[in-house]
Amino acid sequence: MNKDNFYEHDFKNKYMVFLACSLIVFFSLRGWFVINLNIPTSLIYPFSSMIMTLISFYSFYNIHIFNDKTLFSLKRLFLINIFFGMYFIFAEIFLGLISISLVYVFIAPYLLFFLIRIPVSSSHITIFIISAGLCFSVLSNYYYVLSGSGYDYIRQYNMILRPELGEYNISRSGDFIRVGGYTGSYHDSAHIFGMLTSFFYTYFLINKRFKYLIFSILTLICLLMTLSAANILITIFCCVLATIYILIKQRSLAIYAFIFIFILSIYLIFPMFPILTGFLDRVGSQGDYEGMTNALSLDMLGSIHFWFGHGYTFDSEFLITEVALVKGIHQFGLIVAIIIYSVLLYPIWFYVRNPNILFKNLPYLVPILFGFMSLLHYGSLFKITNIGIFYLFYALFFKTSLIELSKKTILKS
Repeated sequence: MNKDNFYEHDFKNKYMVFLACSLIVFFSLRGWFVINLNIPTSLIYPFSSMIMTLISFYSFYNIHIFNDKTLFSLKRLFLINIFFGMYFIFAEIFLGLISISLVYVFIAPYLLFFLIRIPVSSSHITIFIISAGLCFSVLSNYYYVLSGSGYDYIRQYNMILRPELGEYNISRSGDFIRVGGYTGSYHDSAHIFGMLTSFFYTYFLINKRFKYLIFSILTLICLLMTLSAANILITIFCCVLATIYILIKQRSLAIYAFIFIFILSIYLIFPMFPILTGFLDRVGSQGDYEGMTNALSLDMLGSIHFWFGHGYTFDSEFLITEVALVKGIHQFGLIVAIIIYSVLLYPIWFYVRNPNILFKNLPYLVPILFGFMSLLHYGSLFKITNIGIFYLFYALFFKTSLIELSKKTILKS
């Protein structure tokens, strides 16, 4: 595909670009409307679900405008995913159980063909707005915790955002109340922060843009404040992995110096603020490892739900595990789960085929890796607040990758 021809699919109308970016912000920060405008969740949440579903179907209908051969395998994988998704959803309806989250799993990937039409610069602005909004909400939560009215305030705040959970949405880690800001869930917010931190950090290492460093530190601090140990550890793993890979590829003395100073600063400064190291209690001897390992055994292979799914419908005993990857297999069955996970991992396979050409697109890939790895614990990825920004990174990766590949084709010709 010619580079100019690829850009012709971008939204030309600035109001359309604004609308597309606003919708992604709305999905992740819809809690702002609930908290600040007193709009009930019974209106905001179904409305956001309806909008995301409509956009996904719109993208599915218009997929034909992207006729680049490079996207053929991805489009075919999406089609296989939605075919098996329809089979599964109809089976669930027949069995008397259906959840809107199933729609996100099977139709949300088509958000790619809507989001890929947003200019890269506008997508970055969207990411910064989501980061600023969610960080503000978490820092605001923590401010009220410090003011002395912490428990009552957070309880009321979360009851407004998640009325179905009530007082059980309050969780502590040691002396600290776990806060989640506008999502109403420390797990969901930590998951978004994990994607954001890994993006900002990796982008700074490759492009040396100072504002990305600032936001990587800001989102990391807010991630640590959620005390979501699993998301924190996966974020650290992804950032360390990206750092090692970038060092091998670039061998820059400046990067070595930065990494040393960055790690030293964290080591010296973060322990001065107990909230930033509070998650360590959850990974030490006091950690709840039983929740992770519950029901994990070879006996799972003998369960009919492992092979054919519908574990939630029939209350599979193995669903007590907190490992979302395993829950996914028992919910969808092995074959359908493999297809779903293949969709999530496809960008990584695509990168591995062209690592040298696509190196500068790594910042968009690391959040995708984080998103998949987060399924080692709770499955926040498939929440509406999280899936939109995940596919924004997905779209950014393919948009920039196809442009880079087109440059190579032009040079060869």
